[in-house]
This record gives sequence, structure tokens and C-alpha cells, in this order.
Amino acid sequence: MLLVLIFWAFFIGVLLDIQSSKTPMPPFVAFLWINVPIGFTVFRSFRRTAREWDWCFITMICLYAEIASCLLISGAWLPDIHYLRGLLFGFVFVAAFLGIGFVQRLVKHGMSMPMFVYYLLGLVAPVAACLVTQLQWTL
Repeated sequence: MLLVLIFWAFFIGVLLDIQSSKTPMPPFVAFLWINVPIGFTVFRSFRRTAREWDWCFITMICLYAEIASCLLISGAWLPDIHYLRGLLFGFVFVAAFLGIGFVQRLVKHGMSMPMFVYYLLGLVAPVAACLVTQLQWTL
């Protein structure tokens, strides 16, 4: 879990450095760095849980956030305010469903450490997409 937090901090630091530096690290390098621990977490949680509904749901959330962030960083797409409102509404929806799944896993005693970290990634992914959107608007 510490490794994931270190990579997230590096990713956010590089994105913030894009504004202040004349020769920043390319954003896609930071994007690749952040996907290393995410891929490891996906693999480890899949080995422990297989294809249960919550694992598939979190995977879809993370893929959506990855694709949206990739499009935003590349400059191929710049959304409007309606996207951000929908993203915030979606975060409430995601948090409710992940809360239900988290409680179910705790009751069944099926919560492993990789799955716990994957739940955290599922909650952080929409927030990260929202922050990347707002950062792109400032540029």
C-alpha cells in the first residue's frame, strides 16, 4: 500500500510540475509510472477473488478513469462543466456501491490486502479524473 501511495504522490507531483517547469517530464511518463502499482494491485486482487462483481466494477471504474485521464493529458479532449458535474454525481454512485461491496466482503471475511487497496483505487480513480480535468482547464 505504501508503494501505491508513493507512486500516486510522484504522479501528482509531476502533473503539478508541468505548470511550473520549462522542461517538465512528459505527462505520459508519469502516467506509465502510476500504472505500475495499479497493474500489480489488479493482478494480485484478481488472483485472490477472481471475477466477482465488485472486482469487475472497480476494474471498469479504473479503466474509465485511465482513458479519460489519458485523453485529457494528451489534449485530444477537453470536457465542459457538465462532464465534471456528471463525474461528481458518479463518484457518489460509485462510493455507495463500493461501500456495499466493502461491507459484504468484511462480513464474509473475504477481504484481502490487495482487494482493500483495489477498493481504495476504485474510490480514488474518479477523484483523480476530476483533478486531472481541473488541472487541464488551468493550462
